[in-house]
Amino acid sequence: MPYANAALDALIRKSIDNEKHGRVWGLISLISHLGFVLAYILSGVLADYVFEPALKAGGFLADSVGALIGIGSGRGIGFLLIIAGAGFVITALFVSRSKSIRQLETSGAEKALTD
Repeated sequence: MPYANAALDALIRKSIDNEKHGRVWGLISLISHLGFVLAYILSGVLADYVFEPALKAGGFLADSVGALIGIGSGRGIGFLLIIAGAGFVITALFVSRSKSIRQLETSGAEKALTD
């Protein structure tokens, strides 16, 4: 997260007019904090009530995912962390290949050089 936040900070500072930074950061903070609250709520429910029972003996993921990471206590949160990590990798791949994000970075750099 620190690397993503630093990159986002640099892109916004280069791409958004100084007069609009307060409004932009306010909106970004609102969205990210709502995301944190939603993530905390969902992660607890998913780990305790979906993945943990699914990764116990006889659970619906015990024979597939359980064969890879094991079954028993604590495997639900472990599987949730694996899913989160895979989600970050997939997001990074899509973002790194996004032409619109590369153009945002390029146009921001050009704007900074001309100012």
